[in-house]
Amino acid sequence: EIVRTTANRSAGLPPDGAKHAFRDVSGNRRMVVADATGRRLNAVTVPPGQVLLGWAGASKLLTMATGTLRRLRAISLPDGASRTLFESTAFAAGPIWSRDGNTVSIIHGTGTCEFRMMKGDGTLVRTVPLPRGCGDSPAWTGDERSIVFAGFPPDGPGMITAIDVATNQTKGLRERPGADRGWTLHGEV
Repeated sequence: EIVRTTANRSAGLPPDGAKHAFRDVSGNRRMVVADATGRRLNAVTVPPGQVLLGWAGASKLLTMATGTLRRLRAISLPDGASRTLFESTAFAAGPIWSRDGNTVSIIHGTGTCEFRMMKGDGTLVRTVPLPRGCGDSPAWTGDERSIVFAGFPPDGPGMITAIDVATNQTKGLRERPGADRGWTLHGEV
């Protein structure tokens, strides 16, 4: 069943699964928030240069600028207030929120990389050095004990890597097949 025709792919569902967000078909920077039937609940305007990435809990949208300056923002619903959580000229990829919406994590760095965990207001909680280079496409495991990402080390083949959140230990799980950097985490690793 088609719920709504959109101008971009959806940001996915928030943890409560009750709504979704998408760019309005008018082509402007307006993002529509709708319920599961496609009925509009709210709309916010995303700042120029920002792309919609997903949800922070059930009440904030997550956006990121990917040009020269990487800027991660959270847009509050329903008032549309925007707050910068992270800003850097270095590489930054894959911001993901914990299921409880309390922390956001991002892969960051130039040359040497790290995984940064921040509170919802952008305050740094901790960093985990990534000894084998940067990566992208992070995802939480089903038990939320680890974050898995597609790594691309400078000295070898791509590697699906896990970070144990409790110990900050990283572990290579398997080589990524071919040159494809895209992957999807299905179930637990």
